[in-house]
Amino acid sequence: MRLFFTLLIGLILLVFLGNKILAKSDNSSSNEPQIKFDREFVDLGKVKEGAILYRSFKVTNFGAKPLKILETKSTCGCTVPEIKKSILKSQETTILKVKIDTSMKQNKVTKTLDVLSSDPVRPVVTLSMAMDIENHHKNLSSKGKSKILTDEKCMTCHVYQGVGAFGKDLYDADCAMCHGLKGEGASGPNLLIGGYKNSELVQSRRRTIACGSTNNNSMPGFEYTCKGPLSIEQVDSLIEYLKSLSD
Repeated sequence: MRLFFTLLIGLILLVFLGNKILAKSDNSSSNEPQIKFDREFVDLGKVKEGAILYRSFKVTNFGAKPLKILETKSTCGCTVPEIKKSILKSQETTILKVKIDTSMKQNKVTKTLDVLSSDPVRPVVTLSMAMDIENHHKNLSSKGKSKILTDEKCMTCHVYQGVGAFGKDLYDADCAMCHGLKGEGASGPNLLIGGYKNSELVQSRRRTIACGSTNNNSMPGFEYTCKGPLSIEQVDSLIEYLKSLSD
């Protein structure tokens, strides 16, 4: 019986000391900036291609020290963040506004935004915005089609990164975001179906890359002969790279 009470007292002491340590840890962490959002994921549901969407996130500093918002970085130029205040006092809240351009997007798409701050526990928080964009590879507006090669925000992702690149580097820069890292398809179609041994199929696929698709409005022409940014040699290098993926 004496041994039982001794063990019981020891257990009580361990619990008490553990709670003290946790409380001390909580107090110390609360002395630092602490970033919190009202939400970190939002589902925008079904939207039309070409629509401009606006969403807001509330940002609050739950710590004792001022919180500094160091940077807001989007995954591409079609997602533009704007925050009202970059320094938040304790318990202060501000609004992070996000503008999303859905032009040249199809099917299920998720855009992300990284918020970098002085919070020592969560220095980077990723906010996600999911959407299901209608008209998957059909009935894409002519305005949306041309925008990928003319709009400054779109060109940041779809044109500028491929300047001077060939083969895999060019594919990764200009094509992978729509057709998958290995041509397996994403928001755009699978580029490996049918392979690259049939010369007629290869030429048809090359024409699509060069001058855009003929059976729908989703694919603009990328070769300079069809007012695109790529040379003939660059388009040929894409075909050669796709052949290597299908072997």
